[in-house]
Amino acid sequence: MNDWMVRVLFRAGLVLAIFMSAADAVAQTKYALVIGIKGYPNFADNPLRFADRDAKAFADFIMTPEGGGFPAANVHLMRNEDAKRVDIFRELVWLKTHVRVNDQVYIFFSGHGVEDENHQVFFMPYDGDSRIPEAAGIRSDEFLKAVRDRISPKQLIFFIDACHAGAAALPGGTTKAGEESTIALEWKKELEAAPEVNMAFLSASSRELSREDPGLQHGLFTWFLLEGLRGAADSTVIGNKDGAVTVEELYRYLSENVPKRSRALFSATQTPTVTTGFVPDLRLSRPGVVGDTRPSKREGTIQDALDAYRSAYELRNVDALLEVFPKYQGVDELRRKFSDVKGAAMALGKPIVTLNSEKSATVRYQEYSLTYTTRNGKLEQIKPRPAEFTLRKDGLIWVIDAVRFP
Repeated sequence: MNDWMVRVLFRAGLVLAIFMSAADAVAQTKYALVIGIKGYPNFADNPLRFADRDAKAFADFIMTPEGGGFPAANVHLMRNEDAKRVDIFRELVWLKTHVRVNDQVYIFFSGHGVEDENHQVFFMPYDGDSRIPEAAGIRSDEFLKAVRDRISPKQLIFFIDACHAGAAALPGGTTKAGEESTIALEWKKELEAAPEVNMAFLSASSRELSREDPGLQHGLFTWFLLEGLRGAADSTVIGNKDGAVTVEELYRYLSENVPKRSRALFSATQTPTVTTGFVPDLRLSRPGVVGDTRPSKREGTIQDALDAYRSAYELRNVDALLEVFPKYQGVDELRRKFSDVKGAAMALGKPIVTLNSEKSATVRYQEYSLTYTTRNGKLEQIKPRPAEFTLRKDGLIWVIDAVRFP
């Protein structure tokens, strides 16, 4: 082969390499693994009511133009019994098979986070057991590693709504005091391994609970996450009103609103956090592309209202009760009673639903019971008796007008 042919082949190869590199740089496919679990069979004493709705709402949003336009085929939604430990790891294999270096990946999890006796936190699949979290749970700091061992996309962002979520960013996934300000070396190494964006939004610090709101019928963190992404983080005083929501705008919006509502409803602290890899100017959504997309409550069901009613009592939350039962009488008396209550449990039995019209319904229960445990250990009980709920449609949701005990 003479020098002329060598030069031609070299130049051709160089052009091809540049062309392929340019193509790789432009091409980006979006993938999402979205997990939401309620109704854990081994968590009877601490049920979640809205985690599956959290996941569905997140998946629906990221498939819209303003949410990023993730292709429906690339958004794998796992809810409840479909999100056992083996199922989750099977989906990680799916990601490994499809994700390439220039791609964008979201991982969303809404479910239980459980602290064991050694103060290690585990994110729980559907088949997890609160009594032995290490048996089927995924240790919080290893959840990231399980993903990063399989994929290295250009953009990898986690959204985790679970109790003690911040432990994922600490050594050993622990809630031990004194370690809150130290980012785990393992986490930092994993997050900074890729050339661009790898970060996580976490719903609470390592020593805090992540709470659900019966009135909003979502996790607090997920509700404000979606509200912020839909435009509130850009359109309020926090944002610059340019029609796009950035990482910094979203984090500031979460940091202001989640703790505020948690204090108001539960007199407790819930502080969203972010990990290293924080890229303030990264655009997460563009609500301006379709006009005003400020969120409104999704269309609710009768069962939603009844679940929220029961949950408000069990969480001893009068404000949440008033959202679903605005005509409730005796609010001040109930506030005084709740101040002396340590725990509550309501049983409603099987409902008999009569739809009177498109905007009116009656629900009857043969057995309604309510049990309170006071702070001094005294047990108070409303014994099982029939109950009748009258509901009406108020916009997109059902609310309770009256509860009678015939």
